[in-house]
Amino acid sequence: MKFPRAMKPERSDREITLDLTIKPLSPHFGTEILGANISAGGDNVALAVRQAWIDAGGLAVVRDQDLATDRHIAFAQHFGPLFGNPDEKPLQDTVSIYMHPDHPEIYRVSNQVDGDGKPKGRKGAGTYWHSDVSFREQPAGASILSAKQIPPSGGDTIFCDQSRATTP
Repeated sequence: MKFPRAMKPERSDREITLDLTIKPLSPHFGTEILGANISAGGDNVALAVRQAWIDAGGLAVVRDQDLATDRHIAFAQHFGPLFGNPDEKPLQDTVSIYMHPDHPEIYRVSNQVDGDGKPKGRKGAGTYWHSDVSFREQPAGASILSAKQIPPSGGDTIFCDQSRATTP
């Protein structure tokens, strides 16, 4: 049985010069990007981050961002088609109830409840090993995680380079 590959973005031919510092997270996988202001930077910053993400094998960390919903979506669109497209087959209710009500491109994860006691997002979504949107015929090529409240300890997100893990 052959499974479709996730969409993989191609390198951009557009040359972008920005004052960013790029540091490897490990010898083989991932990068940390310092000096990027995604909210104010527009397309050039998004494309530079995207390029660093490609060069690092699919993991880029950009800390201390304060992204409004519209900027989050605009940034994410540089990485490929977004989840929650109205043309896609609807998701089961157990998943779709956690989609942002005005922006289905955003899947909410939270351990908090609203004033009526309803969850603000999916609780425990990261307590097990998973691959985002792997249940789709065309799996996601990227995921953008924007943490709004981080606990003082614990809550770590762990990543794995599945391309490297499955390459002989």
